[in-house]
Amino acid sequence: MGAQFVRMAAPSFMMRPAFAVLASILLCTACSREEARSAPPAIEIVDVTPTQAADLIARGEARVLDVRSPEEFALGHIEGAINQNVNAEGFVSALEQLPDDKPFIVHCAAGSPGGRSRRATEALQSAGASQIYHLNGGFSAWSREGHPTVAQAASD
Repeated sequence: MGAQFVRMAAPSFMMRPAFAVLASILLCTACSREEARSAPPAIEIVDVTPTQAADLIARGEARVLDVRSPEEFALGHIEGAINQNVNAEGFVSALEQLPDDKPFIVHCAAGSPGGRSRRATEALQSAGASQIYHLNGGFSAWSREGHPTVAQAASD
């Protein structure tokens, strides 16, 4: 006589927890994949030399954000630069009002590590900028290399 197999169905109360666990795993996996796809990409801050910055400006591919004080800006700045003092109250909210149709070339006086322009690039990154350039050496390097600058006329 051949072996007989008895097929037993699992009771429904045992299937419910297993189904719930499986469904939860699948749902979480799908959610995490969707979050990964919809998370904003990390924004790279690209260091540029004054000559590279001048080329970007000449081609109309970037705007200049000068984060020095208004007094420093008045003494000399890159033509067309937008001045937002990184040390001023409301700096971060001012960044949110800036045009976002082009990336910014951010600079301060010296462009040193931990300096004003580095703090400003981090704030721009947090504000959602899509691309950021950092001018190595800042306005000092720009001027030293002979790139054009403008100064505001003294007021009477």
